[in-house]
Amino acid sequence: MYAQNYARAYRSNSILTASPGQLVLMLFDGALNAMAIARAACDDPSGDPRRFEIIHTQLTKAQQIIAELRQKAQDEADRIAVREQSRREAERQQIVSQLRGEVGQIAVDLAGKIVGESLDDEARQRRIVERFIADLEAGESGGPDGQLPSGGDPVVAG
Repeated sequence: MYAQNYARAYRSNSILTASPGQLVLMLFDGALNAMAIARAACDDPSGDPRRFEIIHTQLTKAQQIIAELRQKAQDEADRIAVREQSRREAERQQIVSQLRGEVGQIAVDLAGKIVGESLDDEARQRRIVERFIADLEAGESGGPDGQLPSGGDPVVAG
């Protein structure tokens, strides 16, 4: 009686303290053990009337264990797929950010070549952009000579 209680406590503690890999092995061992019991019942020449019940019970037990292992494997695969998708999305965002920075620098370099000035200095970049916008605004609001008409109203093309 005490030996059975100790054995039960030992099994319980070994399950509670086992790693995930060890738990999978324990489940496989349980399925194999159930199949071995069913096989032995099939081969039993005694003709025990309970043997079909034993075979059915043990095979059902093995099927349940295998179904549980399959479900756990699928859950793990799904978890890994979600994690990898998140990792790939973060990597994509990082690449897009780097490309935007590189394209911006290329655009500044190209604009500097077109304007004929170096745009390395941020303050200079700002002044050039502000001057460019001011020139555009003056060209849109003025007449052919850049001046407002005598009435003070902007020239409307059309």
